[in-house]
Amino acid sequence: MSTVTKERIIFDLRCLGVEPGDTILIRASLSEVGHLLSGANAFIDALLEIVGTEGTIVSLAFTGGVFLRKPKKEHAFNLSKKSYAGALPSAMLERRDAHRSRHPMCSFVAIGKNAKGITGNHDESSPAYEPVRKIAELGGKCILVGCVKSSPCFTTAHLAEADLGYLKRFPIMPWLSSVYYETVDGDVKLFRRRDPGFQ
Repeated sequence: MSTVTKERIIFDLRCLGVEPGDTILIRASLSEVGHLLSGANAFIDALLEIVGTEGTIVSLAFTGGVFLRKPKKEHAFNLSKKSYAGALPSAMLERRDAHRSRHPMCSFVAIGKNAKGITGNHDESSPAYEPVRKIAELGGKCILVGCVKSSPCFTTAHLAEADLGYLKRFPIMPWLSSVYYETVDGDVKLFRRRDPGFQ
């Protein structure tokens, strides 16, 4: 596997159309990029250098629930819970300048000028993919890196499914997928997901 420098990442991301001031929703399989000298942080630093102080980068920080079973309280979601979505969001979550939404299964993590606005108020009472709407309203861009074959669909499709009423046409029993979560006050409550993505 070839070694990839931060400078090469910057060059390639600019070729993809990433520009200063952009709000970027990014999904990436960094193992497909190559050997990053500074790990996932090299990729994050490259993105932040391009978008600059006026830009924002966002990724999925999703966490799991249980299907058809009762969840365990010791597995409750909180802001420090590890994401299953890969090395990129995991590295973003470890950074002090990151903001994470509080949705118990579909949290988003963001860094940059609009990070608080994108992740704020996205919690257990919110539709799962609502931060995507905020990104769209900001004129954001979506990019896939290293995962076009394995995960070709943008997360925007799930927001469209909800907006087009697919969830009402194909209702999902709310108790099929659930997890406990910690509230802002530190209480532990049960969350039952009602809006899974279909694709």
